[in-house]
Amino acid sequence: MRTWAVRLLQILLGLAVIAFVWRSVAHHWDQLGATDMPPLQIRPGWAVASAATVLATYFLLILAWRFVLSGWGQRMPLRAAVKVWCVSNLGRYVPGKVWAVAGMAVMAKAHGVDGWAATASALVMQVIALATAVVVVLATIPALQIGGADISAATLVAAGVFGLGFVWLLTVPAVMTALGRLTGGRFSPRPLTLQAVAAGTGSALLSWFAYGLALWFLARSVIPDAPLALSAAVGSFAAAYMLGLLAIFAPGGLVVREGVLFGLLAPLVGAGAALILVPASRLLLTATEVVAAGAALGISSSVSNEPTNLE
Repeated sequence: MRTWAVRLLQILLGLAVIAFVWRSVAHHWDQLGATDMPPLQIRPGWAVASAATVLATYFLLILAWRFVLSGWGQRMPLRAAVKVWCVSNLGRYVPGKVWAVAGMAVMAKAHGVDGWAATASALVMQVIALATAVVVVLATIPALQIGGADISAATLVAAGVFGLGFVWLLTVPAVMTALGRLTGGRFSPRPLTLQAVAAGTGSALLSWFAYGLALWFLARSVIPDAPLALSAAVGSFAAAYMLGLLAIFAPGGLVVREGVLFGLLAPLVGAGAALILVPASRLLLTATEVVAAGAALGISSSVSNEPTNLE
């Protein structure tokens, strides 16, 4: 019964995401026929700044993962953590969304991390990412101009309390026991320390801002005249990434993330500009993920091949 309930939930969630993407794209698609495409003027300096910011974001996420591991008394050298995270991150592009978690668990275990902690930490990072993304999106709704919505300070405080409270549940023993049951008893994670949750959550929040900053830099690179505010870039990227992560059927959030991002950016920068910026963002993220994984493997290989001084 639990398996069928999970599958039904995944199907309903997938249909909801598809409907949202369809409405977002269809609402602005007609504008493309009446709107001239803006001139593509690539400014390399802004593009380099965008790529560097994305790579810095990966480092923030790696730190957040290490904070979670430390909450269970697990230790992993930073160099090894970089290699494991960057390489296993490519597993998101395999259908099913489980290969990134499985790859991280196997590679982390090879570096001395307990198997249950490696798997649980990957799942916990997904929970923290989703919870903090909700807070970021709610905080930036006014900038996103969704239905002309305006949010009071009290609403923003409530959003923050919700996000932090949701993540705080990871420190409650009964919640972590239930999480183990949901995974079929494959592991029994212990509750995290409050310090580890706070550090991981803070790093995740910073990573959403950094991702948005990278998108803002990219807009300055490919469409210099695009009127994209930094807060709108942060919120739109977080919303698109969050729905792409929830779309189990979409490897790496492909198409889903692009559809949501287009629907959010089109009213802000125009449908033509959004049609340029959205695929450019995907290309940049994919390129940085491949480069990061290759660099991590290269550094690891060069270190392992260094001669040892036995004198």
